[in-house]
Amino acid sequence: MHKCVSYGTKKTYFAKKLIISNDILKIQIKRSVVFLILITPLCLRYFKYLVQSNKDNKWWKKIVIWLPVICIFSCIITAEMYPANALIQKLDMIFNQRIYLNYRNITLYGVKVFGQHVLWGTGQTFYNSVTGTYSAYNTVDNSYVCLLIQMGAITTAAYVLLYARVAKKMFKEKNAEMLCFIVILALYGMTESSIIDVFINVPLISLMACTLPSSIESKR
Repeated sequence: MHKCVSYGTKKTYFAKKLIISNDILKIQIKRSVVFLILITPLCLRYFKYLVQSNKDNKWWKKIVIWLPVICIFSCIITAEMYPANALIQKLDMIFNQRIYLNYRNITLYGVKVFGQHVLWGTGQTFYNSVTGTYSAYNTVDNSYVCLLIQMGAITTAAYVLLYARVAKKMFKEKNAEMLCFIVILALYGMTESSIIDVFINVPLISLMACTLPSSIESKR
């Protein structure tokens, strides 16, 4: 980190952090990752247009800033609709029972204010009445549902606010690359649980990138 700061400008710092974080992401070669990598150029091109445009794109900006909220509500709504909605059930088959796992674990554990200790893994045989299949491995492939169940409502709210703070700062600095990066990881969080890992957690590493260089410069 000190090497990044001493190297020069904020843009250099952001670029280095983006490369390091992206390398960590690429280690997990999965279909969801491949899809997000494919849409990244299009996403980046749009954000370059968005930050440079003179038009008032306040609604698009609000969507980006509060994207985790949209993702959270999407996950909860699809999970609640799963037992009775045929379209959601078909969509669940495409996503390898991710929606069903959200439904099962939200129903089983609920959401606490301060979270709870939940150990996912083998030894938890369960039956899916919709697909008629058994499984001996219970997990949640969704960062937002993991965050809600394990860390609780307060920590989830803090995560959302921290993300929003970073997104607002990136819009202010017209940093299209970082905006693209945090949106891609926000979407990735809907298909994998590892996004809450501190090593690829967008708000934490981005907040350091936003605040650390300026605080060091102010001491000089």
